[in-house]
Amino acid sequence: MASTSRVRLAWLFLGGVYLASCVGESPENEIPAPDLSRIFIYFPGNTEAGIGLVQGRGLSDAVPPQASHVVITDFPSGREVVETVNDDGSFEFAINALAGNVLEITGATSRSAAVRGAPAYVKVPALVVRGGDFVCYLETNTCEKASDIEKDGFMPGMATPGVQTCTTDAECGIFENEYLKLSPEQITVTAPSAGGTIDVSGTVGPNLLVSLANVGHSSVGGVDPGVRINQITDDLGRFRISKLRAEGDHELVIQLEDLGGYRSPKMSVLVPDAQLTEVDVMGIFPVQPLTNGQPGKVGIEVSLGGVDRRGICPDGNSDLELCLNGGLEHSMVSLVDFTIDKESIIPTQASTTAQAKSDRGIEGNIRTGPVDIVVVLDMSAAMEVKDGTDPFRFEAVKNYVRYLRRRDRVALVTFGGTNQAHLNSSFVSFSQRNQFYETIDQLRAQGASGEGTLLDGLETAGMLLQQSRPAERRLNSARVVVIAAQVIDEADLTPEELQPRLEAIGDIFYPNSSIGFAGHRIDIVGVAMETQGNTKNFERVEETANLSFGTLVDLPNSEGIEQTLSDLRAKQVGAFMLLYDIPEIPVNAGKQGDVEFNFRVTLNGIEAQTSYRGPLRIARSQN
Repeated sequence: MASTSRVRLAWLFLGGVYLASCVGESPENEIPAPDLSRIFIYFPGNTEAGIGLVQGRGLSDAVPPQASHVVITDFPSGREVVETVNDDGSFEFAINALAGNVLEITGATSRSAAVRGAPAYVKVPALVVRGGDFVCYLETNTCEKASDIEKDGFMPGMATPGVQTCTTDAECGIFENEYLKLSPEQITVTAPSAGGTIDVSGTVGPNLLVSLANVGHSSVGGVDPGVRINQITDDLGRFRISKLRAEGDHELVIQLEDLGGYRSPKMSVLVPDAQLTEVDVMGIFPVQPLTNGQPGKVGIEVSLGGVDRRGICPDGNSDLELCLNGGLEHSMVSLVDFTIDKESIIPTQASTTAQAKSDRGIEGNIRTGPVDIVVVLDMSAAMEVKDGTDPFRFEAVKNYVRYLRRRDRVALVTFGGTNQAHLNSSFVSFSQRNQFYETIDQLRAQGASGEGTLLDGLETAGMLLQQSRPAERRLNSARVVVIAAQVIDEADLTPEELQPRLEAIGDIFYPNSSIGFAGHRIDIVGVAMETQGNTKNFERVEETANLSFGTLVDLPNSEGIEQTLSDLRAKQVGAFMLLYDIPEIPVNAGKQGDVEFNFRVTLNGIEAQTSYRGPLRIARSQN
């Protein structure tokens, strides 16, 4: 502020903030000072460091038309922010400052703020002293401090003389200055867009600070994204937070605060599901062994996809909640044209009994987005011996990939003599999967290509992940599925040579919380690995899977590869399971029945459908 010997600051307390203006003589300025009567400053939030985020808002005409930007400077720290002024002269800002500090507010002609106007000053209000976190103590239906309840010798009424009766935590908000009203009807939340963002808007009262926290699925054991946003409502009470990253059923916690420090109770709203765009049937399995000519029960594995390319947990009406709001129900689907070995059958929703109480289930995380999967296939001579002259692993791998979701990608690595990444060393999408099947057929015709170890295959898969995935995708989901008979072999390596290779694999695949990396899981389907007589090396295989939070299944022979991969698939990418009663398994059906059907899902008037053809094991077939 330009000054003379006769200039002084005059302070005025108005609406919860201290205002200051220049009084006395000062040189004229081409850009007048902002109108402090149209500027609101809110209490700083508490932090361990003692510095809080101070939010401010200028109403229309708060800044003169000559200013395109506004500069807010904190004294005595000198911290400064520059914000753009809206066409109507309004603006918003946020700056870290201590209670009692002085903020200088000036207009400027550009973001560089080389030319500034006359200043105005405002004092940061003192922190509001809260009474603590109060909850409803249901044993006595009284409001109590949460911290007191945990203490030894706690007695109800210690912190709340006069005792406020309650049935919910919200009723105890009066002890925390929570008098403002807020209801779900005042808030609108859009469904996730194709880009995975939402808009949150509402009309809650003029000049209020709206605090929004996206806590994700943390209330049900999921991850808290850590998104916290504040915005000040306009003079009509409106706010709009745009392009907030969120998923279906993420929990948004909203609270209001006014200039007097009074707040609303915290209110939770859920993000709606994204619009349904696809349904994938990932497999069909017998609930119990099936017999020709007898009734049977089967399960169908289903994944739903939304416009944001993530899974969906539909809002259900059943008491059984498979996910946050219920999950997929039989009433939402249509199963038609169902045949086993070309014989038409009409399945019905599975009946329940005292032993089998549910007709639905869930595997894995059904909300996952696109997953990249690297299949690592053992082509060594040892694997050829264990898989036999009529090998199982090739068709098993093709069927594993065939019934992945449409949004998942797949890559192929082989080891055994020649260790290489196929498919031009990249991941192929759903529309390109024929390339994968053709490569598998070529490998089957080629036969064994020598000796090799699991370590070789994992190293090649690791290089593919690093080279084929852009850096920004590294934190997205990836899985490695290994089908192998060999273990990590140290025959040609000294301990000094082996250890760095194992550590390099860990750097690529294992979770690392220090950089927020969730890891790439390694699921291993072994064929008689443990019978090779090298216990130490088998333990290394087991440790590799465990440290990546993957699984190891060591089969006695290769016949179980297809079923094991089918079981893994749903767990890896997530699926609902709907159970159906089959009135009679066809008399002529073979041990591997050929099942076909059409499947349609309807959610909120939107339909998605798919067709399915695949095997169904009829264990007690006589054919």
